[in-house]
Amino acid sequence: MDREYVTLNKLPPEVRKQMRVKFDNRPYFTTWVMFVNILIMVITIATQSIAPIGFTDKLVTTQLLRHNLAYETVGYNQTTNFWIGPDYQSMIHLGAKYSPCMRVDKEYMQSIESDVTVKMRRDVASGRI
Repeated sequence: MDREYVTLNKLPPEVRKQMRVKFDNRPYFTTWVMFVNILIMVITIATQSIAPIGFTDKLVTTQLLRHNLAYETVGYNQTTNFWIGPDYQSMIHLGAKYSPCMRVDKEYMQSIESDVTVKMRRDVASGRI
């Protein structure tokens, strides 16, 4: 491997001056955004609860005292979180989307269907299909 390494002394003075001057290109915005994200995560975990860690749902049961002084056992499936973080309810409270409450928008779906039919007609006319 015949390679010659150019030392700094062999370079022209203009190039040496350019190499000595280094610009400070640090990712200040990215660092700030990550700091804010970590701060919000720590505050959320401190004020809310941490989800159980695992891959499957966890059945949580408890006994409630009813109005007729009888105990009733109630339970629900708590969603586990593979990553260490807040539970499902806390994330929804903080603004995450809750997919069972999301509805289909009729106008949006009609727009998509019309776009698909236009593309299908264009493909048929051009002989692609």
